[in-house]
Amino acid sequence: MTDLCMRAPTEEMAGLLRRSRPEVAVYLYEFNHVSSAEQQNWQHQLYHGLELYYVFGAPFYGLEIIYAQAKGKEFTDEDREMSKYTMRLWTDFTKYG
Repeated sequence: MTDLCMRAPTEEMAGLLRRSRPEVAVYLYEFNHVSSAEQQNWQHQLYHGLELYYVFGAPFYGLEIIYAQAKGKEFTDEDREMSKYTMRLWTDFTKYG
């Protein structure tokens, strides 16, 4: 469903922008990291907006910030590294385009 509602229209819009304004850079990205802690959860799939947890540092606070039923499960060091990386990507894009 996410591909139908989010991915396909986004890729179509990016293509339209590229064709209509070739002098303007168009950027797309795909976030496909799933935490091992999330894989144990009821919602272990990738979904629209998942990267926002990493942009805003949820792996440094704990899974309870996302899932009330996540007691006893924790983000991993890999998740914290992904969070740092995602923060840097978003910050660099904001600074440099």
